[in-house]
Amino acid sequence: MIRTIVKWCLGHRSVVFLGAFLLLVGGIYAASQLKRELLPPIDFPVIIISTVAPGNDPESVAGDVTEPIENAVEGLADVTRYRSFSSDGFSTVQVEYDVDADIDEKQTELERALEGVVLPDGTQTPRINRVTAAGQAEVLLTVIAEKRDLSELAALVEDEVIPRLRKADGVTKIELRGGAERRVEIRLDPKKLIDKGISADQINGVLRANNLSLPAGGITEGEQTVPVRVAGELSSVDELRDLVIGIEVPAAAAGAGGGGPPTVTSPSTADSSTTPDAQATPDVVATPPTAPVVTPTPVLLSDVATVGLADIETRGISRTGGKPSLDLSIFKDPDANSVTLSREIKEVLPEIE
Repeated sequence: MIRTIVKWCLGHRSVVFLGAFLLLVGGIYAASQLKRELLPPIDFPVIIISTVAPGNDPESVAGDVTEPIENAVEGLADVTRYRSFSSDGFSTVQVEYDVDADIDEKQTELERALEGVVLPDGTQTPRINRVTAAGQAEVLLTVIAEKRDLSELAALVEDEVIPRLRKADGVTKIELRGGAERRVEIRLDPKKLIDKGISADQINGVLRANNLSLPAGGITEGEQTVPVRVAGELSSVDELRDLVIGIEVPAAAAGAGGGGPPTVTSPSTADSSTTPDAQATPDVVATPPTAPVVTPTPVLLSDVATVGLADIETRGISRTGGKPSLDLSIFKDPDANSVTLSREIKEVLPEIE
């Protein structure tokens, strides 16, 4: 049998060479298409729904974005529990299924359920991600703060760098660590508070009352109802400094209400029965002095506190070579190729620099 095969191969050398060449090309192509992972693809029965709602406060996100998604999830089969988190402009809903559930099928059902959810205008389409064992960051980047302060660098990375990196195929999320946020800092002066008769609780209440977003009904257009909210928010540090937190009434002038010198109101004509040489005596009427007008003075926040911007490290502390830096952790979709994603990120970096 072997002798026959060898004899045939020697007699058809061109066919043998062509077959070997095709096998070689096919092997090279197949090897290039193989996915390379750090960990095996193990799926957990957990799906995370992430929704971006720019310009909305946590209360608006919870009521207008998170709650409708929760209502759509609540009626699905095999759901053991779900948890949600709402923050400024971002909503996250974590859905946990039974261990024996087919996670691919459940993801399809969840996508169909979310199609009927009506979200406010400007809200991005909810993104569905599965939790896997390979859920660690695939690419780690470091940005060193050499010529900028940390808060300015963090703002630049969030506004310019992260949006470009998100365009890479397979990127699901990007986490920023080591940055600082510029926030408004209010330092109360205890002595001034006592002098003005203002308490810290009173200031806290005024700040809350002037930073509210209340529902005001909705506008119906066709079959869609758009919610309307009335926003009363402080937009600058100067507005915060000039915020009225109380009224100061000055004490009444000393001696108010006491006796004063008499005021002559009108002279009296002479008595006709007196002689022409008699001296006419004027009538004197004593009246109390007029009380001074008391004008209340508004007390501003800047009268009892120092208001300004301060850099607060809210994402942890990162150092690279002893210098302040930012760390970017890039996560990929479970179906994406790690090598391809790394190459795409590497190609985008020169454009960012």
